[in-house]
Parts: sequence; C-alpha cells; structure tokens
Amino acid sequence: WIGDDHHGGAHLDCSWWEAVPPQGFVALGTVFVGYHGMPPRDAIACVREDLAGPAKGGKMVYADRGSHATHDVEIFEVYAAAPGCVQIGASVVSSSYIMGSPPELSGVAVAALKPPARADRSDALSAADVEAIIAKSGPLLLLHPQEEWLPLAADIFVDAATRSGNYLTVSDPDVLKGDLKTARAYVFANYVCSQFTDLQFWFFYGYNGAPFVQIQLWLASGGTYLWSTEQDEDNLNCGQHQGDWETVTLRVDNQQKKVVAVGYTSHGDTEWYAAPDGQVKAYAALHVHGCYPVPGEFLELAAWQEQELTLAHLEVKVFSRNICADGGATFDASTRYEIVESNFLPGIVTPDWLGPDFAGVEWGPVVEHEDQFTFSLPLGISYDYDHKQTDSGANTPAFSVD
Repeated sequence: WIGDDHHGGAHLDCSWWEAVPPQGFVALGTVFVGYHGMPPRDAIACVREDLAGPAKGGKMVYADRGSHATHDVEIFEVYAAAPGCVQIGASVVSSSYIMGSPPELSGVAVAALKPPARADRSDALSAADVEAIIAKSGPLLLLHPQEEWLPLAADIFVDAATRSGNYLTVSDPDVLKGDLKTARAYVFANYVCSQFTDLQFWFFYGYNGAPFVQIQLWLASGGTYLWSTEQDEDNLNCGQHQGDWETVTLRVDNQQKKVVAVGYTSHGDTEWYAAPDGQVKAYAALHVHGCYPVPGEFLELAAWQEQELTLAHLEVKVFSRNICADGGATFDASTRYEIVESNFLPGIVTPDWLGPDFAGVEWGPVVEHEDQFTFSLPLGISYDYDHKQTDSGANTPAFSVD
C-alpha cells in the first residue's frame, strides 16, 4: 500500500499500490484501484526481468494539490530510458510533491518494457519495405491557416547561420520564415526489436513563434473554495526562439509490415494513438508546431505556482494552448523525405549537420524574455503574473528512445 484519497472530497474512492514481484520479475508501474482496499493478486501481472530495462519519470498527469486528502500524490507517466525499451502507458506515483522536469523519482522504482531483439537484426525490414511503408503512411503535415513560420530545409538554415560556440544564429528574416518548396522530412529509421521498427519523422522550422497560453487561478480560504477563473493570453514573448525541431513517429509491425501506432510529440512529450489504415495526418500547432492527430485546441500544463496571500491561498496554473486547424498549407512527408540515420539500413549518408561537430549544438541564440499580466481577485486582492525565461534554439535532433 502506498496511499489513498481519504478526505479528498471526490465522489469516487481511489487507492494506489506498489506491486511486489516475485524474484526475477519486475513491475512496470503503480497499481490503481477504485476503492480503499488491496487489489486482487490475479488482477496484476509482472514481467520477466530480462524483458525490462531502465525507465524514468516523465510528464506529470495528475496532482492532488488543494484536495486536502490525507495522503499527497503526484502521478507521472513512465518513460523509457534506454534503446530497445518502449513506453506502454504505465504510470508511477510519488507520495510527496516533486519539483523538476523530468522529475527525480528518488526511492520510486520504475522499469520499461524491453521486447526481445535479434543481435544480428536478421528480422529487420528491408529498404524496399521501408520505402513502401512511407509511401503509404508517411505523415501529411497540416499547418494552421494563420501560420507564418513554415518548415524549410535544415541545410539552408545552417548555410545562412553564423556559429558562436554551440549556438547558431540566422539574421535573414526570409530564412526564418521558412519555405515549403525546400522543406524535407528527415527520417530516423530505428530497429527497436523483433516486433517493431520506429520511423521517426523530423520537421524543421526556422522560428518558433509567439506562444498562446491559458492562465487558471484558484482561490481558497481556510480550506473552502472561494473563486476561480481562466484567462487566455495570446502572442507571448516567452517561448519564442530560432530553430524549431518537431517530430512524429510511425511504429511499424515488422511481421505485418504496416504502421500500427503513431506517436505525436509536443513540448517534449509523446502521445501514442492507433494508426489509421492509410496516410497519417499530423496537425502542427499554430506558431509552436507541436504535432497532434486532429484539429482543435489542446492544453498542456506548462507551470504551476502556489502562494499564501494575507487572506487566502492562491493556486496558479499556466497551460500552453496548442491550436490546430484545417485549411492551411500542407506538406507531404510521404514523398518529400530523406532517411538520415538508421541502425539497420545500409548505405545511409548522414548530413554534416547531424555529425559530431553538431552534437549539443542549439539551433538558435540565447534570448531573454518576459511576460507580465495583472489579475483582479476577490477580497480586493490583485495578482501580478511576472514570468522571465531564457530561450534558445532546439538541440540537434537525435533518435528519441521513446
């Protein structure tokens, strides 16, 4: 037993448990049940230790701050932390509040699934298999109708840039705006295991534009809810930078030779969805370009702050608003791509900007930004949101273990 939601005020009960595997086995995450009692043992399965590998805490998906439950809890996704390991949607809890991203899960054991793989990769896809799969399922990138920062070829950006240490800087505004005519998708083809291969499509933009956020405020006094509000803010300063890399991953079943899952990455977090039968669609969020499977507005928690005021307790959440829509320009990565790295395909030529000289390079200079807003709260209270942030370009891409 780890904890439960006693005195949390929710309509449904919940408790969370740590599985205790037999010798030679490991658990991939925390066990959750909708009541205050031990889950039946036949409802839990562990995996062999030789089929598991290292993992780490990833994106926080829930925290019970403000619930007044007897036991504190934060829930994090489990991310794979080594080649050959995979994310399967498991979660892990911490019974104390953790700060940091990614979180340091001290004392919390996590593991990732590591399917079997042949050392000689004799069961890998052929080059013809990969070409056929990309021709059928390679992503169609759909840009927002108001998007002003477009994809372009990475080598054009590099040729226009000056380098100072590990930072690139481009002064030509036309290069920063991008050019769909030159754009390419850069593919990392990775044999993960005997079961599947990941084809990771990277898209490059000269500039990550002004972000959109939603700021939510929640006010309580003496444990009693008083007031809450939410406010959208557009075109922020913080978060803008040169050099933006975004990615979509196609997970291919090696036996069926078809895409079975699609990983959409935004702000460093990847969400997996079942693959469509035909071409994959990837909607790029306005200005910030994170990828999503459908149009709409998607909120992702970006910051969390608590303050003890004179008369009340204030909780502030800042969400990035990722806005996707039909009707804009498109880019077809099923025909305009280049395989730039692979651990199983022969004859792949890696471009210079992926070579050792660019390891650790950031594709944009360091810039200081600040955003300020003032909110009027009940009880005659005002709250000043003042956020300062240092931004720089994205790092040279590399295949993501996730």
